[in-house]
Amino acid sequence: MNETINILMNRSSVRVYQDKPIEKDILDSILKAGLASASAGNLQPVSIIKIENKINSQWFVDHHTQALVGKAPLNLLFCLDFHRLKKWSANHKAPFVMDKSFRHFWVGFQDVIIMAQTIETAANAYGIGSVYIGTIVDMIPDIQERYKLPKGVIPVVLLSMGYPTSKRKIAQKLSIDVVVHNEEYQDHSIEFLESEYKKKYGEPKTDLNEDRIKQILQVVLEVDGEEKKKEVEEYLKTIDKVSIPMRYFGLHYVANYMARDNTEFLEMLHDNGFIWAKGENHPDIKE
Repeated sequence: MNETINILMNRSSVRVYQDKPIEKDILDSILKAGLASASAGNLQPVSIIKIENKINSQWFVDHHTQALVGKAPLNLLFCLDFHRLKKWSANHKAPFVMDKSFRHFWVGFQDVIIMAQTIETAANAYGIGSVYIGTIVDMIPDIQERYKLPKGVIPVVLLSMGYPTSKRKIAQKLSIDVVVHNEEYQDHSIEFLESEYKKKYGEPKTDLNEDRIKQILQVVLEVDGEEKKKEVEEYLKTIDKVSIPMRYFGLHYVANYMARDNTEFLEMLHDNGFIWAKGENHPDIKE
């Protein structure tokens, strides 16, 4: 197998690391690979905060991030950065609307993720493992203050990195037949999807106990109302294991929590100059 394909096919999230720093020359090579990644218009509206100091890493843990972040030899905080481009443009009196345009936000966010994934892949090429920490979305204002991010610099994702302590465990993924659609979207039958998801996750293993029933019903009540709660309550009487999607959305990535704070997130973006976050157009631009 092609070496690059082999690296991609055998990647996995790594959450436990050796107490060993990543060598500077290797890290520089990984970061340079990231800077070579695709970018819309080659504008590169991305900044990376490199965090190796244990006190700075532990700060995330103290603010309710996973404990592994505090133990990782390296954490990279990937940020969408329109501040740098705005400052440069202003110096040349150039018209600038990136921080007020949803289109620019859309492709800029993609640029951040593309660069993060390029760095993750480059790290794998050196035998360095990593895991994405997306829950920093719940602490954006705190991160901006702690890491002195100017207005218009939005933290997107944290990548914790280090040399693994043990052999990687490769997670099962969905097949090409499920994810890739030929020429147009194929709306697969539920029977096919059930079969494919079973291949990925196997049989349910989580016992359905009183506490889990209580949590699931509360989540359903908040998300879908009393009638749906009654329907789910009857359904739960027919099973003894929590189904995979119910475990994900009723117990883990709980749907009622995930749907909260939408307004606050939009207000945070608006406060950073993204006026479209409240449905506003630039006041001086005519339709």
